[in-house]
Amino acid sequence: MLDHEPTDAEKRKLEAVSAELNLKFRKKHIEFYENQRQIALARQGTYPVTPYVDECYELIGMKKPYSVEALQAQRDPGAHAAQQIAEALAAAQKENTQAIVDMVQDALTRPKAAEPRR
Repeated sequence: MLDHEPTDAEKRKLEAVSAELNLKFRKKHIEFYENQRQIALARQGTYPVTPYVDECYELIGMKKPYSVEALQAQRDPGAHAAQQIAEALAAAQKENTQAIVDMVQDALTRPKAAEPRR
């Protein structure tokens, strides 16, 4: 709190500090939620997510542990890695196939050397 109207320079500085403090507070709130959720899960219970926690995850850009993607990753932890490997192999195969096509096309379109006369 200030005892006077802030100047433009003070306002910019205070806004930056305020935004940083707000993000730290939201991260602590997420950490508290995740700890309480783990405790509840250990007791075979649930810990409901609040709209504020949901907003915190969105503003910070963290992956929500209760999202569909997170639940799918829990059920099949290797699926994401397998998908990345399959995409990398497909890309490599496509590059390799293109290189072979280029070589064949070059061989077919290259002018033939004149045959020696007998």
